[in-house]
Amino acid sequence: MEKFDKAIKLYTELKKERGLIDHEAEDIESNWSAACAQNALSTGTATTEKPALEAYEIYFNFSYEMIALGKLSEAIEALQHSQSMSSLGFAF
Repeated sequence: MEKFDKAIKLYTELKKERGLIDHEAEDIESNWSAACAQNALSTGTATTEKPALEAYEIYFNFSYEMIALGKLSEAIEALQHSQSMSSLGFAF
């Protein structure tokens, strides 16, 4: 069994670090949001609010979490927001 709660704590600590380079903060936030989504799927509990950073992957992961929690209207909003940041042009 995956230990998403431990991953969430680790990424939360990493998010507090200063001196991040390039897109490191976005990568950490993306991985954190993915761990939150998987945790919601595994446990049925929410671990996050709306994402702190604006990025396609982060909002996509947030939508996954909302789907896992049965919050479909919030999931649609997050997917639409994610789409607006994507150059891939997916339609939801």
